[in-house]
Amino acid sequence: MVDIRMATSVADFTQEEWDRVVDDQNFYQSHAWLRGLEYLWGSHGVIAGRVGSELVGALPIWAGEHDTPGLFHLPSMFGDVPGEWEARFLWLGSHRGVSNGLVVSPDNLAVLGELLDYARSTAARAGLAGVVMPYVPIGKAVDLAAHHPAAHVLLHSAEAEMVIPPDGFAGHLAALCSRDRIKQRAELRQFHSAGNSVTWSPLRGAVVAQAVDLITQNRARYGSAPGREWMSRSFAAQKRSGVLGQATAGVCRREGRTVAIMVCYRFRSSLYARYFGFDYATAKPRHEYFVLVYSMALDFAARQGFHRYHLATSALDVKARRGADLVPQAAVVLPVTERWPTPEAVRIHNHRFAARFRLRFGHRVGCLDWRRWHIDVPDGGT
Repeated sequence: MVDIRMATSVADFTQEEWDRVVDDQNFYQSHAWLRGLEYLWGSHGVIAGRVGSELVGALPIWAGEHDTPGLFHLPSMFGDVPGEWEARFLWLGSHRGVSNGLVVSPDNLAVLGELLDYARSTAARAGLAGVVMPYVPIGKAVDLAAHHPAAHVLLHSAEAEMVIPPDGFAGHLAALCSRDRIKQRAELRQFHSAGNSVTWSPLRGAVVAQAVDLITQNRARYGSAPGREWMSRSFAAQKRSGVLGQATAGVCRREGRTVAIMVCYRFRSSLYARYFGFDYATAKPRHEYFVLVYSMALDFAARQGFHRYHLATSALDVKARRGADLVPQAAVVLPVTERWPTPEAVRIHNHRFAARFRLRFGHRVGCLDWRRWHIDVPDGGT
C-alpha cells in the first residue's frame, strides 16, 4: 500500500533516502541540488510516496512561469496543439530546471501513476488547468506518462550529452569529421599561443569570487539580467546545501591572472557543465570557451573516470558540431479535464518537432539517434 502525501520541502527527507531513488543521470533532481534551489527560491512542496517508511517516489513542485516568454512559455512551446496553454498549471521538476529526470525506485514504477493522480487533484483544487513537467528525457517522459491514462508526452527540446572516451579529448577528436578536427586543432593552437594554461580545483575561497565575477560578465554580455549579487547568492545557497562540494572549476590563466573559468558538477559517473565566465573587461578571447568546455573538460572527465558529460539544452547547433549527442526532451502534460489535447494533435506536434530536428541536424551524422524520437506510450494519451 502506497501512502501519497504532500511534503513541504525536500528537507523533509534525508539525503540518503532521497538520493537512493535518484538515478545516475539525474543530478538536477538530487537532494543537495534541490535543497540549494530551495535556499535560493523557497520551497513549493514535494508530492511523495512511501511504502511503509521507505520513500519510493517523489515529484518536486516549483512555481512555474506563466506569462514570461522564454524557456517555460507553454503557448510558445505547444501553440500548434489546441489547448488551454495560456492558463495556469501546477509545475513539476526543479526550479527552472532544463533536465528533469524521475525520482522513483525502479522496483516501484507504478507509484508514478499515483503521484501524477495526486498532482492532478492538487491542480484541480487550486483551479489550475492541469499538471506539466517539462524538460524530461524522452525515455523517462514515456515511463511517467505510461503510468497515467490521461497523460500526454509532447516533444519540445533536446539535451546535449557526450560519452567520455577513455583517452579523453584525443579519442573524441578522432571520431569527428576531418573539417571539425582541423577547426578544433586550430582553436587549441590559438588558445595555447595566447599563453593560456588550465588547472582544475574545487570551487571554494578565492575561486568562488573569481567565478562570480567572470560568470557575471559573461551573462551580462549575452543579455542575462541577474548580476553579481544573484550569482553570489546562488553559490552561497549551494554551499549551504552542500552541493558546492561537488563543484569543480576549470581555471584558465594568462600572464598570471584568471581570464576564464568553467564550473561543472560531479554526480556519480557523470560530469555536468553548468557555468562559464570570461574577463571581457581586460582580456581578448582566444577560444577559451570552446577549449575549456569541449576539450579540456573531456580530458579532466577521462582522468577522473567519468562516463558521461552533460551539456544542457542551449546552443545545440554548436554542441552538435562539437560531437555531442542530442537526446530528445519532452513535457509530460496532464490536464485536469480530458477534453484536450487530442491524441491526434499530440501525434502531429511530435512528428513535426522531430522532423524539424531532422532537417536541422540530419547532416550531423551520429548526433541524433532517431530511435529515441519514436514515442509509444501504452494506454496513455499519446
